[in-house]
Amino acid sequence: MPISEFKEVGEELERLRQEIGELRLDLQVVAKAAGVEAQLDAARSERQLHKAETQTAIKRLDERLGSL
Repeated sequence: MPISEFKEVGEELERLRQEIGELRLDLQVVAKAAGVEAQLDAARSERQLHKAETQTAIKRLDERLGSL
């Protein structure tokens, strides 16, 4: 195998290493975004729960006031 072919193989390996590094960064960004999305979903669910609890409490107060 001529030296020039070794050089080409080495350059291709380096290019692939860089591409793998970029893909790892992309995966880290996606994983972080998924975590943030999960946190937002949890916050939305909690907000909906609090909203329902507040509406129930208001309804009870209205019923109590109505019975006075």
